[in-house]
Amino acid sequence: MAENLTNCIRCKRLFKKTISDKCPSCAAREQDQFSEVFRLLQASRANNGIHITTLSREVGMSESVLEEYYIEGKLGTASEFLNFTCKKCTAEYSGKEGHAAYCSNCRASVSSEAGVTIRSREAVTEGQKEQNRMDLLSKLRSSAPPSSNAESAGFRRAKD
Repeated sequence: MAENLTNCIRCKRLFKKTISDKCPSCAAREQDQFSEVFRLLQASRANNGIHITTLSREVGMSESVLEEYYIEGKLGTASEFLNFTCKKCTAEYSGKEGHAAYCSNCRASVSSEAGVTIRSREAVTEGQKEQNRMDLLSKLRSSAPPSSNAESAGFRRAKD
């Protein structure tokens, strides 16, 4: 019976694969780094956050991995303390604004030049919730009305 052996995506060592694409050593190291990232983000609250470059240096993790954590929502509420640099105007902006390559001012400028409307994450979420409510309402209206016969609904009259 062949074992499920694979190479770790981080260190390239051969290991018996379970759920993760990382060997146990790299997975443990990444978990420790993640804990440190979260701790530093929480500690940076008093200073209006920490820049992603500084955080990357402090924990020894690449900016791309930190961005991945941010985008996937793994940082939870601590993500609002992560700061980025706008690729257009080089202004620093907070993770509260939602991650993109540009600060909110440059995003608005670029979107208006392109004739596109950018909605906030909250607006999109609310729109999705409303659409889900409308879909459910539509399903309820299109399904057969419930029977008015009480006995068929499982209710029986007590006999005198």
